[in-house]
Amino acid sequence: MMKSNVETIIRRSSLVVMMISGIISVFIILSVIFNYPRDIEIFPKVTRNLIREEAIARCLCAAVLFVAAFIFFRIFRSGRPFTDGNIWAVRSIAGLFVIKGLVPLAVKSLYSEGFMLGVPRLIVAGIGDFFIAGLLLLFAEIMRYGKLLQNESDETL
Repeated sequence: MMKSNVETIIRRSSLVVMMISGIISVFIILSVIFNYPRDIEIFPKVTRNLIREEAIARCLCAAVLFVAAFIFFRIFRSGRPFTDGNIWAVRSIAGLFVIKGLVPLAVKSLYSEGFMLGVPRLIVAGIGDFFIAGLLLLFAEIMRYGKLLQNESDETL
């Protein structure tokens, strides 16, 4: 394949993924806006903390999808995935996953339950998010290496 064909495929794919990410993030935000007030009124007081936690987690997922849409918009525009802006965006997604992993700890400590479950159990609840954040940080470093190789390739041509 020639370089122009690869760039065309990357741009088209990025456009599709950008649109899907944007649409899903809008639907997630709309579901939080329309369902949260109704759920808080309907469900008993005991489950309200779970509803708050779920609403915050959904908003963070929407933020992740929005940043992903921004990454794919940049790739669509330039045809280059390995840029400093995209590397920082992947790192910011990793930060959002760290925050998402800390949400159970924050919600349960701010509202009536306190630390009844214990900090270790609450951190274990977010361990998957911490793992994903670590993987994304590793991916950002791989992208940084790809940027270095891309710059070397462009200089030799």
